[in-house]
Amino acid sequence: MAAAIAEAIRERDTSVPKVAEAAGIPVSTMYRIVRGTTKRVTQDQIERIADALDVPQSRLTGRRGTAEDSPQYMPVIAIPVIDQEVSASLRGGVVVEHVYLPAGEVPEGHRRNTIALRVRGDCLSPAVVDGDTVIVDTEMAPESGNPVVATIDGHLHVKRLKVLRSGRWMLTSNEGELEVEPFQIDGVVVGLYRAMGPRLRR
Repeated sequence: MAAAIAEAIRERDTSVPKVAEAAGIPVSTMYRIVRGTTKRVTQDQIERIADALDVPQSRLTGRRGTAEDSPQYMPVIAIPVIDQEVSASLRGGVVVEHVYLPAGEVPEGHRRNTIALRVRGDCLSPAVVDGDTVIVDTEMAPESGNPVVATIDGHLHVKRLKVLRSGRWMLTSNEGELEVEPFQIDGVVVGLYRAMGPRLRR
């Protein structure tokens, strides 16, 4: 995405500050987007940048050269992000933004059932901290040791699953342990999205 935006800026013979002003985006944020030092670009930002540059949004999702060095669009996947603080369920929660990942970085089996969750709290720190976005497969069968999203008393929680020899399911975190039933597990965390970009478990 960064390369595509930078190329469009050059083609339009304009500058990053001018595009930032036209798009209503802080100049510092625009420079991070163009330099590729942040991959957390919202749908609203993409729309405004595309409008400012007068190019299709699809062009700004990133592109790469073929073996013959001719450009082609790189397919991306838009994953809805819901906010843990204001959502009572993983599906049907309040969508606050989208994250855009190259299709090649999202394992095929995760694509159809993937939702992202903005984490509130540090119960799994340092692995997952407040403000992180976890990428969750809602159909993947959880196994002991997996970080998971669970619904407890109408609230979403990000914890680690522990299955005891007795068959009891426990959620563990920095706050201790809590027994749950399998139906309370909404999905398995398959990736983590921070300022440096996605890290997906394959």
